[in-house]
Parts: sequence; structure tokens; C-alpha cells
Amino acid sequence: NKEYDKAIEVLEELLAENPDDGVVLYNLACAKSLSGRADEAIDHLRRSIELEERFRELARTDTDFDPIRDGPTFKDLVG
Repeated sequence: NKEYDKAIEVLEELLAENPDDGVVLYNLACAKSLSGRADEAIDHLRRSIELEERFRELARTDTDFDPIRDGPTFKDLVG
């Protein structure tokens, strides 16, 4: 999806400038989840949670993660 690809491109540029920005990582995880890039989404979500625990709770109900919600890695990560 071109919409998600553009968002991912912009967020990756922001992440390159601010590699420890939990908000950017979380939003990148959302975009990658929606674009079908589950492994990358999990990696970004994991890092955002390492930086800011609040993202674990947000991810539990965020519909952007519906495409990966049933995966065991996602379940392990968010509890």
C-alpha cells in the first residue's frame, strides 16, 4: 500500500535522526504492521517498549496491530 510505504519512508528518516525516539518507533511499528511487515513491526514495537513502557499498554488495544495481534511473538511482547 503506497500510503503505508510513504509513512514508513518518512518515519524511517525520522528514526535515522532520532534512533531512540519511542514515539517514532511505535508509529513505525504500526505502519509496518498495517503493511504486512510483521517481523519488522515487532522489532520496532519491542524497541519502543524498551524505551517507554507505556507503549506495551497502548499496543494491547491499538487496532493498527490487528494484522499481527494473533501472532505468538506479539502476544509474548504485550502480555
